[in-house]
Amino acid sequence: MLSREYLESSKRHLYICMKLCDHIADDKSNFSHYASVIYYLSGYIFEGVICYMAYKKLNWETKDVYALDTTDWVFKRKSDKDTRNQICVHKYTALLTFIGYGNPDFDANLQKILSNYNSSNRFNTWSTSYRYKCYGGLTNMAEVAKYVEFCKNMYVFIRNLI
Repeated sequence: MLSREYLESSKRHLYICMKLCDHIADDKSNFSHYASVIYYLSGYIFEGVICYMAYKKLNWETKDVYALDTTDWVFKRKSDKDTRNQICVHKYTALLTFIGYGNPDFDANLQKILSNYNSSNRFNTWSTSYRYKCYGGLTNMAEVAKYVEFCKNMYVFIRNLI
């Protein structure tokens, strides 16, 4: 798997979330289902673009991610039997700090996006287990639309860090 495939996956998930957001208005009876799917997929939007940018920062954007040989803190093997190194950090803020290190406007711009969309808690608490348990507190159409817009703006912000 090439690292740029993370970016392509992120774009696809963002597109799906945008289409689902459009579709919710036509099918309000399934609102909670759509909201939970959007919240679930948003994690993959963030994960994909953040992982790609981490690989890019290390100049590994065209390498096979399973063939990397590194002991960097961001990368590790899943188990002793699995010899592939891969990104194993799901705390997005830690990975973003790694990617944004050295960018003087990074912290201010990140906080601006998070506060503009009141999504700091949703973003900072997202985890691989949390995504299955709830739909991020998205309780109405306006919140869903705002959250999808937040996802889009975070994607663009992260994509433009390097």
